[in-house]
Amino acid sequence: MKKKYFFAILPFILAIGLFLLISQTKTPIVLVKKIELKDEVVTKSVSSSGEVTAVNKANLAFQTGGTVTKIFYSKGDFMKKGTLIAQAYDRALTESAQYYKDARDITLRNRDLFLEQYQSHDDAGGEEEYQIKLRTYDELVSQADANYKSSLATLRNVFIYAPFDGTIIDLPIKEGEVATSAAAVVNLADLDNLEFEIGLDQEDIGFIKVGQYVEILLDSYDGHKFTAVVTEVPLFANGSETFTVKIKLNADNDYTILLGMKGDAYITIESTKEAVSSLEFDQVFSDEDDKKYIWLVDSRGKISKKYIEVGMEGDIYTQVVTKIDQGMIIVVPESDDVKIEEGYIAKYL
Repeated sequence: MKKKYFFAILPFILAIGLFLLISQTKTPIVLVKKIELKDEVVTKSVSSSGEVTAVNKANLAFQTGGTVTKIFYSKGDFMKKGTLIAQAYDRALTESAQYYKDARDITLRNRDLFLEQYQSHDDAGGEEEYQIKLRTYDELVSQADANYKSSLATLRNVFIYAPFDGTIIDLPIKEGEVATSAAAVVNLADLDNLEFEIGLDQEDIGFIKVGQYVEILLDSYDGHKFTAVVTEVPLFANGSETFTVKIKLNADNDYTILLGMKGDAYITIESTKEAVSSLEFDQVFSDEDDKKYIWLVDSRGKISKKYIEVGMEGDIYTQVVTKIDQGMIIVVPESDDVKIEEGYIAKYL
């Protein structure tokens, strides 16, 4: 019975002994993880949230107010450039156009009557007198025609035409309703030519150039990276003191990109030309003077600090320029709670 009791408490005795041994030793032991240098292309990027929009998009309105008399198409219909989409009625413009049309027609008839009446130029008082009267009629016809064409140009303000090939994505105002000159009647967008828009502050906009490579992660497709390129960098900030950057999305046959989808854009502003020796950014440490170092373990298990030269410091990886001696093991603390000092003994997980 005593022997069984002894074997039952033996693990506890050994654990206490190990604890006393570690606590009495002069060299602390710390838990660490082994890491290795990797060959990676180191990239540095600027990121921001944004939204899919159309390169060509417009909220179309009448240039003058009036009652919407006809909308010729429906939401979702595709429009060719120049297609008449909607029209409105403005009584004053319509009556004005009719007045100038009638005036032109009267001057045309008067000239025609003159030509019919005076086929013999002598009846008009001679050749010279005939030509003077004919020029007068021609000038009256020209002026009346100009007035009529001008009224037609103004009347065009109650018609909405498609300014580019696109799809009707919304019709905010219905037939029979009154539309002011500022009210959008048709929302048109080219859904075959999409882009991604982001807003950057002044701290980041200086790094952005047309042609830079971009990776976009859309919320609708978790984890999938869409490739893109910066197409437009603004010269001034918008009203909210941010700079709107436009990014052209490349076609991706496996995924459907829709207007209004949201996500994040990562613009590569700098990268190494090829894969280089590197560590993850949080595996390289800095002292009070911002000098970079790593932790090494020698063949005896003792930890030492190794100052290193670094190259590009990217989003994920930091380029390690210094050559690391073979046989030396690179380590990091096992967790954020573990503190490493030079001379400590490494205990691996």
